[in-house]
Amino acid sequence: MTFQERLRIGSTGEEIIKSYLINNGWVVYAPENLSPHPFDFLCYKNGSSFIAEVKTKPKMKFYNATGIDYRHYIIYRDYQEKHSLPVFIFFVDYSLNLIYGNYLNELDKPYTQIESGNRIVYPIINRKHNIITFPLSLMKFIGFINSK
Repeated sequence: MTFQERLRIGSTGEEIIKSYLINNGWVVYAPENLSPHPFDFLCYKNGSSFIAEVKTKPKMKFYNATGIDYRHYIIYRDYQEKHSLPVFIFFVDYSLNLIYGNYLNELDKPYTQIESGNRIVYPIINRKHNIITFPLSLMKFIGFINSK
């Protein structure tokens, strides 16, 4: 997949989440350019606010899990701590036609599950591929991707 295709898919996922948030009463602030930025959206409603980060990607092929770039994870975690703003990671999973996610503080907690007879403790940090992995069982269901 080319960079341009990934950018198009990522932008589509961000638009899906932006619409979802606005339809649920959130005021959504977003960067106005495509240059690098620390997060996708800042969301505000009734005195509450959070950072929304959107990942448009399928779940992992061999595990009931998904992941993000570990360097991005460190940025989100540090930004969350520095600014006392919770970070919610939305996953727009086009392979399952689902939207799910959770707050980073929840995904950070150690969680053990059995997969294919093996005990797996999440989150898993794979330094070779620079990815941190979270189980789908910790994700909150947000909705289905509308097929048009």
